[in-house]
Amino acid sequence: MMMVVETSSSVSEKFSENLIFHFTKGIPGFDQVKDFAFIPFPEGPFAYLQSIEHKDISLVIADPFVFYPNYQFELADHIVEELSLQSNLLVRCVVTMNKDVGKSTLNLLAPIVLNIENRSGRQVILQQSPYQTRHPLWREAEEQPSMADKDGE
Repeated sequence: MMMVVETSSSVSEKFSENLIFHFTKGIPGFDQVKDFAFIPFPEGPFAYLQSIEHKDISLVIADPFVFYPNYQFELADHIVEELSLQSNLLVRCVVTMNKDVGKSTLNLLAPIVLNIENRSGRQVILQQSPYQTRHPLWREAEEQPSMADKDGE
């Protein structure tokens, strides 16, 4: 079934109800907002996470593995249980856009984990992580942080 949602840009987006994810705890900063539509850009690694309830709340997200192929983290058991995660999941990170697009950043410290099967989601703040909230989207390959860097390996 298709659904239409109003966005802040006065554009109505039409998308499948299968792309609506419920965030039981909301997203940090938007704790009261629980339901978001995952609206992928026609091409590329970007998408919108658009609130169903509030048209002015929309995040640009991206596939972090496109920009940081060695990106990795471990989810705590309680988060795996909360989302009923098995293997069918998506990981996306929030993009902070800059007027100079080349200076836009990606929040690798707090990935958004989506369970595709039950359509639940959560933004996870990683503990003891080498990642930060503002990694350049476009950078030199050798600047890429990894878990190995943290462990001194």
